[in-house]
Formats: sequence, C-alpha cells, structure tokens
Amino acid sequence: MKVKKILVGSALALTLVGIGASKASAVWVGDVPLRDKVTGSGKLVSRTYKTLRVTNGYRQHQTAYYQIGNYLYSDYWYDTY
Repeated sequence: MKVKKILVGSALALTLVGIGASKASAVWVGDVPLRDKVTGSGKLVSRTYKTLRVTNGYRQHQTAYYQIGNYLYSDYWYDTY
C-alpha cells in the first residue's frame, strides 16, 4: 500500500511539473534579424534581433522598405518547420 502511494504521488508530481510534455529538441537556436532601420541614403542605423528555434529548417521573408519619419524600415518574419 505504501509503494502504491509513492508511485501515485510520483506520477502526479511529474505531471504537475510537466516533464512528460517537453518541447521538441531544437537542431539550431540562433539570433536572426527582426527589423532594419536605414537612412534615406541606405546606411544601416540599427538592426534588432530575435532568437529563433529551428527543428528542421526555416524560411526567411522580408517586407519592402517603408518610411516612418526620416527613416526607412524593413521587417523580417520566419516560417519554421
């Protein structure tokens, strides 16, 4: 009876912690561009990054440059698979 209580308690603890449902292991984790800020003459002012987790591969997309104030911006987004 004591062993049964220990097993049930252990199973409940593992379920609550979430060990049973883990994320798929990433093949590659890295920082990728998220947004570029460029002057009107084409000089890169700043670039922001985000962390991307990839299991099999990814595809990068980029928007056309758009203007806000005196700067041009371009955004990136990614499809991972």
